Amino acid sequence: MITDFKLIIEKTKDFVDEYWFDKLNLRTNFKTKMFKFIDEEYPIYKYLYEEIYNNKNCYYFEETFKEIIDYCELHDIVYKSFYAGT
Repeated sequence: MITDFKLIIEKTKDFVDEYWFDKLNLRTNFKTKMFKFIDEEYPIYKYLYEEIYNNKNCYYFEETFKEIIDYCELHDIVYKSFYAGT
């Protein structure tokens, strides 16, 4: 919800040969800092990140990766995915 992959592609496509996608991997120390950042800067997404990282609900990542695939294939964008479990 924080990164607009379509905007990034549109702004950089003339300079990039291939895009790599991965989900946000939160390790213990970084997780605390990231949750604080989300709580302060994007509080409307706090529930989503808690659902993903505390309740292990991967639905958001599955849907987002599907959207990325569809977008890249529609626009002939070369990409690789490093999403675990997809």
